[in-house]
Amino acid sequence: MSILEKHKKAWDSNEVLRYVYCKWYKQIVADLSQKGTEQEKTVEIGSGIGSFKEFYPKCISTDIGDNPNAEMRFDAHEMPFENESVDNLVLIDVLHHLQNPLKFLGEGARVLKKGGRLIMLEPYPSIMSRLIFGMFHREPFDFRINIYNVNQNSDKDPWEGNQAIPYLIFCKNGSKFEDDFGGAYIIRKKDFVTTLVYPVSGGFSFGPLLSGNLVSTVEKFNRITAKFPGLFAFRIYIVLEKK
Repeated sequence: MSILEKHKKAWDSNEVLRYVYCKWYKQIVADLSQKGTEQEKTVEIGSGIGSFKEFYPKCISTDIGDNPNAEMRFDAHEMPFENESVDNLVLIDVLHHLQNPLKFLGEGARVLKKGGRLIMLEPYPSIMSRLIFGMFHREPFDFRINIYNVNQNSDKDPWEGNQAIPYLIFCKNGSKFEDDFGGAYIIRKKDFVTTLVYPVSGGFSFGPLLSGNLVSTVEKFNRITAKFPGLFAFRIYIVLEKK
C-alpha cells in the first residue's frame, strides 16, 4: 500500500483526524485573497489525498509526482504560471518537504498577484510536539541544517521532510527572512496552533485515542495550552501577502 493510500484510509476511517484538519481548512479559506470571486485563482501545492480540494473545490490541486488526486503536476520550485497570475498558494504540511524552501518562496513572490497570499500550515517544535513526533513520526526535527546553503541538485524524495524548516525560516532566522523577502511579502499572520486534539487523533499513522463525542471536552483545554505555545503548539500557521 502506497503512502497516499495509507493516508486516504486513515482520513476515511478517523473522524477525529477529519475534525482537526477541517477546522484548519476553515481558517485557511477564511484567509484567502479574492475568496469566492470569479477571478480567484487558488492553487494548492502538494495536494496529497485531495482532502483540501474536497473541502474547497475552487482550488487547483497540484503535486510533483504521479498523484491521481492532482489536477496539475509540476515542481513547486518552477511553477508553470505567469508572473502575478495567482491569487493564493496554499501549502499544508508541504514547505518542510521541499528541496529548496527559500527558492520556492521566491517563486511564490513571482507568481502571486499584488495582495495575493501564500498560506502555510506547518509543524512547530514545541516541547510536546518534539516528544510526540519523536516517538511516532518518521520525519525528524533537524536544527543543524543551513537552510541558506542547500544542494539544489539533490534527488531528494519528496516524501522526505525536515520538520524544523518552517521554524528555522520564520522563527530562528526570522530577521533574515525579513531582510531577504521583506520587499516581496508582508507577514499577515504567524500564529502558533495549540491543540491537544491533534495528538490524540493519532494522525495519519495511528488510530484515534478518543471517540469523536469527546473532542469538545478536550478542546476546552486549548484555552490553557494556547497561553504556552513553546510547550504545546503542534503547528505554525503563516500567512504571507504579496506587496
